[in-house]
Amino acid sequence: MSGPRQEKERLLLDAAAASEKERRGEKPKESSASLHREAAGLDVRLRKRLALLDQQQSMSTKPPQILAAALVLSVPGPPSRK
Repeated sequence: MSGPRQEKERLLLDAAAASEKERRGEKPKESSASLHREAAGLDVRLRKRLALLDQQQSMSTKPPQILAAALVLSVPGPPSRK
C-alpha cells in the first residue's frame, strides 16, 4: 500500500505525462490540471492530518482532582442479647 506522499508523487508524474500528451495534441485519460488539483488536495489533507497528530501528541493528561472527601466511622450497634 502506498503512502500519501508516494501517491502525491505518482499524481505529479502522471500530470507531467498528461501535460506532455496535451502538448503533442493527444487527449490524456485525465487532464494534467485535474491531476495537479488532486495532488494538491492530497497534500492539504496530509498537512492537516500531520498537524492534528502533532496537536494530539502534545496534549498532556491532567492528574485527577479530589473534589470531596468522606470519613466513614463504624458505630457499634446495641449490645446483643444472649
